[in-house]
Amino acid sequence: MRLGVIGLGVMGMPIARHLKAEGVDVVGYDVEDRAMAGFVALGGAPATSAREVAERVELVLTLLPSARALADVVAGLAKAGGGARVDAECSRLPIATKIEARDLLASVGVDRLHCPLSGTGAQAEKRDLVVLASGPRAGYERALETFQTFSRAQKISGRLQQRKPHEIRRQPSGEHPQRRRR
Repeated sequence: MRLGVIGLGVMGMPIARHLKAEGVDVVGYDVEDRAMAGFVALGGAPATSAREVAERVELVLTLLPSARALADVVAGLAKAGGGARVDAECSRLPIATKIEARDLLASVGVDRLHCPLSGTGAQAEKRDLVVLASGPRAGYERALETFQTFSRAQKISGRLQQRKPHEIRRQPSGEHPQRRRR
């Protein structure tokens, strides 16, 4: 499977490096020239836009620094259309922003996974990340082998949704949910 990585920063570059070390063909894009130069130096195939990445791969990983960056990237991904591509959004951004991205991509036939990564850039270097996925199970299963390449654990929890405040069960102050006093 040919993979795309959009956002070659603190998390994206180590992930791209792990994928390349496993012999995966990786197409990458970042708005920063320095990040692109580093990606090319490790043997990655450069793209000039998010749309170009999407047109060349079957799975896109996005690791972006802001909601604005996500909106710009998703606009390009949507222009590439759907087909059999799966997109996994691995940033830690507001859920409402991710839902908007998911809905836009669903309108053009793309399975969008919400996959925040638990870990830091240093942990990404050591493959010590946890992928916490939600979204279509078929998309997750297609992406699972890739996730296993750069993380130590992977979990899927179902559909991405925004919870209303009254739906979130709050614990009495100071109590851990699994350590309640009886």
